Amino acid sequence: MSRAGRKRKAGKRERNGRILRERGIDPNAVAAQLPHRTADVYWLDLRRAIPIEKRHDAKAEHPLGRLNLVGAVSDAQYDAGCRFRDEVIRYRRVLDIRKERQSVAGFGQPQASTPKELDDQRAVEIMREYMAAFEAIGSRTAQAAIKHIVILERELEPSLFGHLTFGLKNLIIHYDLTS
Repeated sequence: MSRAGRKRKAGKRERNGRILRERGIDPNAVAAQLPHRTADVYWLDLRRAIPIEKRHDAKAEHPLGRLNLVGAVSDAQYDAGCRFRDEVIRYRRVLDIRKERQSVAGFGQPQASTPKELDDQRAVEIMREYMAAFEAIGSRTAQAAIKHIVILERELEPSLFGHLTFGLKNLIIHYDLTS
């Protein structure tokens, strides 16, 4: 005896009667295979891979975070680097607000000035905070190493790792992150 209606499609079924759907790509598996998460981290003439269970961590996206995940940089140093990155972002925002915009339609004639998002006193305070943090890093080599890895997000040469840790330790003291 035949059934009424359309014939059933062949295939395995769920408990509710629907055909099993194909599983899509697992985002965690894809994230774990990204080149910056699987690449080895170099520091102090050592080569370390990020542990498999930590590859999905958000810290693996950033060079300083990768150094933290392999144990080359402490959590306090990582926090100090992140706070300095936030200082730089605020400082650049203040500098951008101060620039006068050029009009495209006016062919180089100045446009009306941008609306101030910050009052002058707060802008000066942000600039002072940045300058104090930048000077607290110490030597110019340490400043360059921190700029290279924290701001520009590039991998650091192993020979500069000592300067990076020196600068991060000074930032810990500056931000009073010692526990």
